[in-house]
Amino acid sequence: MKVHVQLDSAPGAGAARSRELAETGAGGLFTFEGPHDVFFPLVEAASAVDLDLMTNVAIAFPRSPMHLAHSANDLQLLSRGHFRLGLGSQIKPHIEKRYSATWSRPAARMKETVAAVKAIFTAWENTSTLNFRGEFFTHTLMPPTFDPGPNPYGPPPILMGALGPVMTRTAAEVADGLLVMPFHTQRHFLERTLPAVDAGLRESGRTRDEFTIIPQVIVGVGRGDDQLAAAARGVRALVEARWLRRHGITDHRSDADHTRRRRHPRRVCCRDSAAVRRACRRSVLLLPGLRRRTVRRGVDDLASHLNLVELPDQAPKVRASSVNDSRAARRLASPCSISGAIAGIRCAKVSSAVITETSIPIDTPST
Repeated sequence: MKVHVQLDSAPGAGAARSRELAETGAGGLFTFEGPHDVFFPLVEAASAVDLDLMTNVAIAFPRSPMHLAHSANDLQLLSRGHFRLGLGSQIKPHIEKRYSATWSRPAARMKETVAAVKAIFTAWENTSTLNFRGEFFTHTLMPPTFDPGPNPYGPPPILMGALGPVMTRTAAEVADGLLVMPFHTQRHFLERTLPAVDAGLRESGRTRDEFTIIPQVIVGVGRGDDQLAAAARGVRALVEARWLRRHGITDHRSDADHTRRRRHPRRVCCRDSAAVRRACRRSVLLLPGLRRRTVRRGVDDLASHLNLVELPDQAPKVRASSVNDSRAARRLASPCSISGAIAGIRCAKVSSAVITETSIPIDTPST
């Protein structure tokens, strides 16, 4: 079992930050598509540490499969075979309004993106003709000038981020592994995620032994009651925002959105958790049929599974912890050793998120 932590460094600081994280005992590093490019920090890390490296996740839709294949192939070379390409779809507002890209049939597009990248890898590995023709992508030209040839470490595995059953099943059909979103509970993982994985594996003719499942776990860390309480508040704010987005309430920032807000005063257009809390206190109708009690019940259900980890004065190295039992928290390294950015919280507020990886088969209990 390994614990992967987020590499959250600014450009130019990736190598030093990677060494710091490696010293805590982390088994790997990942990046996410945030204020900096998702691939660049891993280039710096690959030259500094001998750890597993992963994008978690690179947003697929704004990128060509050829661009993804070249980036992944080069990082596989730089990391000496320790890279994994994690891909995700994001959500419609980001794809259309932030990236100005096309959003349609996300599961089908993700499936074809993975298939196209694998076809490109195969052409490079076998020095064969590239001939991929799909509904969304066509790749039929690969002159020798642009062909990097076989990778001495082999093509990197491709993982897909997913939460819902359709995307999860798609990941199990075409990808080499699944990055389970951290907004899940043990019950959701066992009753929704694993059955969807099994359905996808049956479609692809594979077993769980041939498929990697990497659950992600949100952990709040701190020393003493005050820091633990701050961590709990921070992660709860993240859960609130995520839960509301599931029900169609998103972050509205354009002029058109603010106009729409004025026209529909009973709909909440929240910028932060404070707006959410104010809305809940006023019993504002968030969506038809979605009232304060519903919001609190949903948020409380997710927040009740939060790991709170009290840190000793002399923090030991990172240890692996249970993937499925939120009560089985372990002592981790200092709050700033494990990034809180993926949880939407600055490190000073003592909150973090980790990825736990295990090759041990996960069986669904009979009861």
